[in-house]
Amino acid sequence: MTILADLLRQVVAELRAAGVADPVPSTRIIAAHVLGVERPRLLLMSDVELVPEIETHIRQLIARRAAGEPVAYIVGRREFYGLDFAVDPRGLIPRPETETLVEAVRERIPVSRNVRFADLGTGSGAIGVTLATLYPASRGVLVDVNPGTLELALANARTHGVADRLDGVLADMRLPLFRPRSLDVLVSNPPYVAEAEFASLMPGVRNFEPRAALVAGQRGTEFYAALAPLAAAALGTGGMLALEIGPTQAAEVVSLLTPIGFDGIEVLSDLGGHSRVITAMKA
Repeated sequence: MTILADLLRQVVAELRAAGVADPVPSTRIIAAHVLGVERPRLLLMSDVELVPEIETHIRQLIARRAAGEPVAYIVGRREFYGLDFAVDPRGLIPRPETETLVEAVRERIPVSRNVRFADLGTGSGAIGVTLATLYPASRGVLVDVNPGTLELALANARTHGVADRLDGVLADMRLPLFRPRSLDVLVSNPPYVAEAEFASLMPGVRNFEPRAALVAGQRGTEFYAALAPLAAAALGTGGMLALEIGPTQAAEVVSLLTPIGFDGIEVLSDLGGHSRVITAMKA
């Protein structure tokens, strides 16, 4: 039987040879997943002998990683804002930079408030489910155009015990879905990649994550142009809009919001220093 430490060294070398950047974290995540332990515990299991079935399973998942598949899809999980989310190719993998959006809402609206919110283009539900856990008196709506994606989001809502306060709506987020002044907060991480930019995305994103959740159109800002007037109508006075944006899109998105009743507009950077979120308040 193979010793765990020896197997990990072998598969790290295989991933490195396949061109996987920083292969050690992927290897540890996959091994911990197969073994059913937390990653730190692997350090205490270096001398453990693996039965052939376990070794084979690890090698099979490592082969998928070597082919470029994101490790989050391989293990079916991704952490977001301290919560564990089920993920699969029906939705984008939640990213750390999107936590900037959640933090922006949390910093501006007390968590004790009874908030009515909507998460447009919810994907895995990471943003909306996280807000529901942060705001225990809130009610929210998760909107997605893909039935399977909405099913994934609602499954995550059930996992985190907030499904009774979240409604799922199967619809195009660019349609007028809400009564005038019916929301306190509207959040969205919409598609914002331009058609010409898609080919330049990292292979793991381009080849495995859903294209429709990434590409907005020729300019990349088409969804913002549609969402801005809808948000202006749906938000009550003092309501908050929070949008994730691409790093070069801030000026154009701000120009969409200023003429239609938003003020207090802020552009927030992620931990990498890139413009990532725009917040605005309904005047």
